[in-house]
Amino acid sequence: MKIVSLENYRASLYSMSFIDELTRLNNREGFLCAGGELLDLSEAGERWAFLLSLEVEHLKFVNHALGKDAGDEMLIRTALLLRQVFRKSAVIGRIGGDEFAVLGRLTGPSACTAIIARLNEAINAGNSSDRALNLSLRGGFSQFDTRHPKSLAERMKQADMAMNGAAAKFSKSSNT
Repeated sequence: MKIVSLENYRASLYSMSFIDELTRLNNREGFLCAGGELLDLSEAGERWAFLLSLEVEHLKFVNHALGKDAGDEMLIRTALLLRQVFRKSAVIGRIGGDEFAVLGRLTGPSACTAIIARLNEAINAGNSSDRALNLSLRGGFSQFDTRHPKSLAERMKQADMAMNGAAAKFSKSSNT
């Protein structure tokens, strides 16, 4: 009886430490931990990888104008969308309030185009329903050869700079 209780307690602690309660994705700490492991495996196998940094657009406005429940719905929709678009081997996390990140392996440098197309298609499909709120994401993409190692934190800074610079918009009106 105590062993089961201890295992439940341990699972609960893990969840609180590494999982975002609202979206059930990795939180920042969980993303860094799982992402670091994925990069280590990729470096050993000499594979290409990508890091996508995303921000839910207009979340503050939605929270103020329509309420926190509406904002939470947008965050949950984003999490579901990312799970739908990316492989199970990808590491997906909610990094902060309206920020998400995805780290995954690539077959080569040209595979990024297909990833962006899949993301746009999924957003368009979700927005074409009779939802009151359309989802719009802004993102920065970084692809890299893992044979040239950098820390995940450095990779995240690069993707954030791409997002804050000439960011791609992922939404119904997007052509990228």
